[in-house]
Amino acid sequence: MNDKVFCRYEGWLQVWDAETGLLSKVLEDGNQPVIPWQPFFVVLRQDLKTLTCHKEEKNASDVPGLQDLMVVRMDHGKSEFDRRYGYDKLSSIQEHAENRDHDRPRVTCM
Repeated sequence: MNDKVFCRYEGWLQVWDAETGLLSKVLEDGNQPVIPWQPFFVVLRQDLKTLTCHKEEKNASDVPGLQDLMVVRMDHGKSEFDRRYGYDKLSSIQEHAENRDHDRPRVTCM
């Protein structure tokens, strides 16, 4: 009998997707690059010993046919994550810029 209880830990995290070789090259000689952090929905499965990153929460569906796992949420949801890291303001600014561009008259030069 297996007494071990496995969990599925999940939540939104800021992730820098960098290859090891690229990372060492970028950081050599004391360079301090701007790190392109991106939001990813991260799932850690203890039973499979995997850590996966997903652009959207809905793409992080569970692997079918395996045991049901207790889910431990590591954050307070996407809206709280967006607020904390400024993504809510960024999307509002982008939306405002797009609307402003659509309202401008188009000028054609010949």
